[in-house]
Amino acid sequence: MLAVACKRCVVLYRWVDGAFWDCKVHSLPRTPKTLALFQGTSLFAGYAQYEYVRVAIRPAHASSVAWRTPPSDALTSGTWTDTAGWDTYAVPLPTSAAQESNWWSRSWRPLVLALEHDVLVSTMRQGVFVDAYGRPSRKDVLEWDAPPLHGTTAAPYLVLHESDGTLGVYMQTTLRRAQSVKLPSEAGAVRFIAAGPQLGVVVCTSACVAMPNEVTVGAKMIASSSRSSGSLYALEPSPVNDQLAALTSSGNYHEALALLDALDPALWPHDIHNQRLHIQALVGLASFVNGKFDVAVDLFIDTHMNPTYVLALYPETISGPHAQPPSSWATLFDAQIPWDHAVDETKRTSSEALDALARYLSDCRRVLRPKTAHLKHTVCVDTHCIADLPMCACTLDKMNEKQLMAMAQVVDTALFHVFLQTKPALLGPMCRVDNWCDVERVRPHLEQRHMFDALVSLYRSKQMHAAALELLQSQREYFVDPIKSTIDYLEALGPEHLDLILLHAHWVLDMDPEQGMCIFTSESHLESLPPERIAHDLASFRPPLCLTYLECVMEVRRVDPSLHTLRACLYLDACRGGASHAALLEFLCKSTLYDVDAVLHRLPDEPAWPEVRAVLLGRLGRHDEALRLYLVELRDIARAEAYCVTYARDTERGTLLSKLLRIARTYSPQHLHHVYAILTQHAQDLNLGEVLALLPQNLPVQHVYGLLERALQAQTMERSNVRVIRALCEAQVSALDQDLRALQQRHVLVTEGRTCVRCHRRLGQAVLAVMPATGATMHYYCAMDDARGKGG
Repeated sequence: MLAVACKRCVVLYRWVDGAFWDCKVHSLPRTPKTLALFQGTSLFAGYAQYEYVRVAIRPAHASSVAWRTPPSDALTSGTWTDTAGWDTYAVPLPTSAAQESNWWSRSWRPLVLALEHDVLVSTMRQGVFVDAYGRPSRKDVLEWDAPPLHGTTAAPYLVLHESDGTLGVYMQTTLRRAQSVKLPSEAGAVRFIAAGPQLGVVVCTSACVAMPNEVTVGAKMIASSSRSSGSLYALEPSPVNDQLAALTSSGNYHEALALLDALDPALWPHDIHNQRLHIQALVGLASFVNGKFDVAVDLFIDTHMNPTYVLALYPETISGPHAQPPSSWATLFDAQIPWDHAVDETKRTSSEALDALARYLSDCRRVLRPKTAHLKHTVCVDTHCIADLPMCACTLDKMNEKQLMAMAQVVDTALFHVFLQTKPALLGPMCRVDNWCDVERVRPHLEQRHMFDALVSLYRSKQMHAAALELLQSQREYFVDPIKSTIDYLEALGPEHLDLILLHAHWVLDMDPEQGMCIFTSESHLESLPPERIAHDLASFRPPLCLTYLECVMEVRRVDPSLHTLRACLYLDACRGGASHAALLEFLCKSTLYDVDAVLHRLPDEPAWPEVRAVLLGRLGRHDEALRLYLVELRDIARAEAYCVTYARDTERGTLLSKLLRIARTYSPQHLHHVYAILTQHAQDLNLGEVLALLPQNLPVQHVYGLLERALQAQTMERSNVRVIRALCEAQVSALDQDLRALQQRHVLVTEGRTCVRCHRRLGQAVLAVMPATGATMHYYCAMDDARGKGG
């Protein structure tokens, strides 16, 4: 883009690939005396009275470009023109900079220069800096007695031809005057100054520009004509390394960094990247010393600074063993000058400084998390191994697992101490997630503040379950609900921590047995924990709780038969204490896995608990004794009948009923009429001959008439069923014989052209097989393959 100042207008040319394609004539209220293009989006123009305007240049995609034939005048070029209107804005200047001089003052010399990040606008007494929108961009200004005559920029330098004839070289970033060069007396007037290649400057007629170190000044070209003559002086800067050494040795790190940014990357020395990172780190250190903590942290993040170097800038309460006194910072950061002053500890522990550190540590934690997610962090590691890592460019790809764990521990521990002083509410969430905090450094602070909830969460994240549970028990007065917290903690533990679960469940069960049983009866623990150990532990601790646990666990999973025996014995002990026999009887009737002999031997001596004894005797197959207990001791004929029905699967029902009749006739004659009724009801299952032999000889027939009638009817029906079944079987056999004879009489004609229905080859003289159902003819081996295929 090219801007040409004309009378009351400015002409702008834009070109692409070396060819002009656009021309724009923009009117101005007065004739501009100086112009500056800034970033291709703004044009700054200055009038004679130190008044400046800004022209907003529209980008090509937002312009209205029209085709036209180029006229013959010299102000247009190319075949396109921008027909859109551009806006002009006044550039407001500070009141102190906009003071007008009297009529007898010196002549007006407006100057506008486009720098790298802003624009320099000159006034009578000072130079101010504005951004692309004409707003002030800096608080600092350039003071002078008279405005400069000429100027140019050669990043990172600003060269001004001042009114006394000298060339002033300033740093664009800091506005520090780097050097002043007096023009030779025989040089004459300076006509213009322009920037040359590689940080050089070209001065017409006579000029001299110096860099922070040695420069070479000499006449490179002399041009003359009939009208005028003059000289061109090329000012070459010192080598980049010499300039950097001079700037860093004087502590001007911002300027050294700006010098590197202005260099062409193709011209950089081979080690310039590491040197740039080092200078960035020094700029961050200088910003930290000056109290610009956010700026320093941004630079530390950009350079991938080793966290130990950043923590060295903070006091020991934050950084622990990594803290360094301010007197050693220069040596630590390899700075060539010592710090004359350092930020005091109160500022280093201010909220602004700690918030900046928290932002830096959070960024480190974000980068470290994917690399350390697969590593175990249950024990603390030695952090001295990260001292061997570089200060800058400390990327994770260069670290081994030990260094990664050490760095994660340093970062998380420091972040914990920052939160401890700035945001204590974040300690709990931080402790609840996976972290690498050093427990030995963190624990005293949490205990001092009675933050036992956070300490328990920290122990849990470190898999230090014994310490966490011990803390829940010993410091339970500091917890809102210690029982609920302990139960939740124990429920989350797996079977590998069974010893801890059993050890710490006892005090919870002492405090609240009903709620404490949730430790063992939760859905996860019922399925995962070994019930044998839990049952025996609870049986020795509190038998009723063991009984509750066994009732729950047997509903959801199969357990060892010994636990069934234990449950039965616990029921017996409960009954001895006065509990009802209902639960015991229900379990004895329902379960088949307990040791019957062991339970029977724990019963009191007879005749105590006859009903329980009868159930156990029945399980042993001692039916005579069981039925005698029901009839003689309990006098309950209904239960005796139910007993016979229950055990009919193990033996013939008629045999049990016969035993019932024999016992009733011997020990309980008064129940005979009930026994006759029972026999009549189950007459179809009786052995009539055996029953008749057991009936009293003097028994009237009418007492057992119904029994005999139903028994004989059952026998008759059984014989009829047998005859019907025999006839059906004979008919089926006859039908099968008839079908067989019919099939045997069938013949198959095999001709020369007949083929196998399976392989479709000729049958020939091979062994054949004929399918009876369909009559299909095939080779015998094809039939066998077909049968195997259907069978498989």
